[in-house]
Parts: sequence; C-alpha cells; structure tokens
Amino acid sequence: MAEPRARVTFDLDFDADGNPGELCIWMNPEGRDKLVKLLQELTPHWEHSHLLARSWGLSELELDEVAYRDGAQVLGAVKVSLRLDEWDAQFAPHVLTEQPDPD
Repeated sequence: MAEPRARVTFDLDFDADGNPGELCIWMNPEGRDKLVKLLQELTPHWEHSHLLARSWGLSELELDEVAYRDGAQVLGAVKVSLRLDEWDAQFAPHVLTEQPDPD
C-alpha cells in the first residue's frame, strides 16, 4: 500500500468587515513531518523557503489548495524566513522593540 501523500494547507479567514482573521495551517502527519524538516533546514546560508500550491509547480513543499473552512481563502504562496537578531538589528530594527502586553 502506498504511503499517504503529505498534505499541508494554509488558509486565512475574514471577519464580518472583511478584515483578515485567523491564519490556520492544516496538515496530516506526513505534511507535518515535511514542514518540520524544512524548518529545521533553515540556516544563515539557506535562510528562506518558498511553499507553493501544487498547481504552481515544484517548491520545497507543495501546498494543497482546498480550504478546510467555508469562506476561508487558501494561500497559494508562503515564504518562510529565518531571521537572526543581528540581521534584524541592521535591516529591520523596529521588529526588535518590546511589544506592549495586551490588556
């Protein structure tokens, strides 16, 4: 019997006003294993990966294109980046500022 195909779906829902809401990542165990492996392979020399929908062609991890939730928008392209504090201090220092605690 063939091993199950890795499935990973990123979808985003919207509130009643059309504003982006919750991002969900849906995956089966095989998809989880591939996503974790991809994340563990990120290094300062290989700092990002592109995840693309299956219909777009080959990528490091092909994404499924069927939403799990009614009204959710499936994301066909996702970029995952490793960011070192040293890089962010130079190129995006605003992300290193302390975030206020939500009250």
